[in-house]
Amino acid sequence: MKTAKETMHRFLLKLSILPTIIAIGAISYTYIVQFHEQASPQPQDFYSVVFDAGSTGSRVTVFHFLKPEGKDQDSRVILDKEVFHSVQPGISFYANKPSDAAVSLTSLMNTAIKNVPESYYNDTSINFKATAGLRLLPEDKALAILHEVKYFLKRSPFLISDLDKVTVMSGVEEGLFAWVSVHFLLDLIWDDTIDNSVTTFDLGGGSTQITFEVSKKELFKHFDEEDLYKLTFGQDLHFNIFTKSYLGFGLKSARLGVLGGQEGHNGQITYDPVKTKRSPSGDIQMLTPCLHTQQQYNFTHGDKVYLVKGTNENHDLLAECQKVVHKFVDTAKFVQSEELSRRDINLFSYFFDVARWAKLIPWKDSHEVLQVQDYLMAAQKYCLVENMNHKHPYLCIDLLYVHSLLTVGIGLHPEKLLHVETKIRGKEVSWSVGAALSNEFTYSKLL
Repeated sequence: MKTAKETMHRFLLKLSILPTIIAIGAISYTYIVQFHEQASPQPQDFYSVVFDAGSTGSRVTVFHFLKPEGKDQDSRVILDKEVFHSVQPGISFYANKPSDAAVSLTSLMNTAIKNVPESYYNDTSINFKATAGLRLLPEDKALAILHEVKYFLKRSPFLISDLDKVTVMSGVEEGLFAWVSVHFLLDLIWDDTIDNSVTTFDLGGGSTQITFEVSKKELFKHFDEEDLYKLTFGQDLHFNIFTKSYLGFGLKSARLGVLGGQEGHNGQITYDPVKTKRSPSGDIQMLTPCLHTQQQYNFTHGDKVYLVKGTNENHDLLAECQKVVHKFVDTAKFVQSEELSRRDINLFSYFFDVARWAKLIPWKDSHEVLQVQDYLMAAQKYCLVENMNHKHPYLCIDLLYVHSLLTVGIGLHPEKLLHVETKIRGKEVSWSVGAALSNEFTYSKLL
């Protein structure tokens, strides 16, 4: 049996070596931490600035991406944060004074300068793309605007690798970049499982883009070769994509078409002599069954202002207006395919705005699951004269156009679910994310 003296002696002995044990433990911990830090690669980060010069407004988004290193990371890129700013009108509004188009971008550039750390300026690229607004202008006017924009961008502190890339974006790029954006934000871009992909609809002011994956080679023959592309991320991720841009079938251009104007690819507008007439002063007046005989509003399209007068004597405008809208949609020859309709469908841009104007989506929300028929049900309300929204006098046309595009044009079932959104997981939905990531993937003609 140990005496109290022996027990105390052992305790004091253990106590005396405790600092040594702690010191050894601390050294071991430090070594382990340092080894772990060396063994675990730290993520790289980079910024990207994307200018979206649309038909109705210009926007800039500053993206901050993280790119984890390591053999298991493949081509993955993580969007850490973004800053978004927009101005109106679009640069095509300045067709007759192109220098003002560049000036209109000043506040957007200031946003970029403030949100990219100065030490990153020289490595941060600017991606500037104009869309349908410039596509619809005469070539000489579009080039004059781009010349001024190039000079403006050249004076920025950011990397401009190739001024020739400051150009009018092709409809193919717009569709592909939007598809990449949605799949990136949904975290689906790193998974090439065919049934995981979605169909994207982007409704701009001047054009609309429809993009989806084609799952089987035997289906390629059902589509025009010019609309099929191979999209590749890294070495292992491949997607066979259909994308088509319908110029002249964006929301603002659709209003013009329904009201009696038709846009050409050179910016020239022709007018239906039945739906339009010239006033003694030479101004174009538009006559439409989508307004009551007691109603008239101005309609601004590009640099032109039209007076629109109603011809409908009924207080319910829907039936007569719908006939005109259906006839216009038929001229687009929109794609119809089971490959499109069987997938989840994500709609954004003006698809979202129209739904919000019609109170289908609360103002505080950035995403809503709707059915195709919801647009028609809203039209049944807003095509009644007593319910006309004077802030959005063409809402009856807009709702009927979206519904007709999805049903008459695309062939969707009235109860098909739609993800209508302006944000996904807190991030803005547009083609800009895809443009910012354009160095991470390649695309080429499929056939």
